[in-house]
Amino acid sequence: MIAGTASQKFSNFHGEPCARLEKQKSVFGDSPTRSLLFRITSPLFFNAPISHVRTLEDLYVDELLSYAPWRQFIEGLCDEWQELILYGTVLLNADMAFLSIPTVGSGESPVTSIGQIAGYLSVMASLGTVIVGLILMRQSRIRKDDAPDVAAAFLGHHFHTLGFESLAQLYSLPFVLLMWGTISFLVAFLGMCFQSSDILARSLLACFTFLVMLGVLWCIYHSDISPQTTLLTLRRLRIPRIWKRGPAGITVV
Repeated sequence: MIAGTASQKFSNFHGEPCARLEKQKSVFGDSPTRSLLFRITSPLFFNAPISHVRTLEDLYVDELLSYAPWRQFIEGLCDEWQELILYGTVLLNADMAFLSIPTVGSGESPVTSIGQIAGYLSVMASLGTVIVGLILMRQSRIRKDDAPDVAAAFLGHHFHTLGFESLAQLYSLPFVLLMWGTISFLVAFLGMCFQSSDILARSLLACFTFLVMLGVLWCIYHSDISPQTTLLTLRRLRIPRIWKRGPAGITVV
């Protein structure tokens, strides 16, 4: 591995007509397509892997690693996962308190109500958020202190095997589980309210729920979860190409 300024000049084709002027730009070209599986699962993941894929590809362009931005990316992920673990713990406590209500989880009859089933799903999603978040946070804190060649080898392994799509989905898993757990808890709460209330209470709850859902949909429309933003973003995403190179090793810039 060539070190120093000479390595950067060599890797970025210094003095050549095709010299790299931006670290995020590939000098070998790329294809604006994505795998079908990634396109299908991205809405189920609330489009969270899309931003991670773009960041990873900007960090590892033409098999060259930008080490300082990589450390910042890992530190940001650790902070995000720490917050998600806290939110997952809060949601888990809310789920347990909800299931302890006698009309929801009495334990005297089989699990048949919508509220009880959705509550169990929310509990599992909350536990998944905490467990996955703890594992990822521990691994990433260790990886944050990796040497540049070790970090480059780690990204190169994913780049040459499954690509960055699977890694991006893994990094977004705590957020996805927390979102589905929150949605399940909402379904459980609404199911309990609509099943154990009179007509007046149901009408008021339905009207207020409709207003709240309008606000949620409005927020989704102006975020990266909206269908329009999803289509535009997926069209612009790059797919990593594997170029034929000599056995020169891994280069870090």
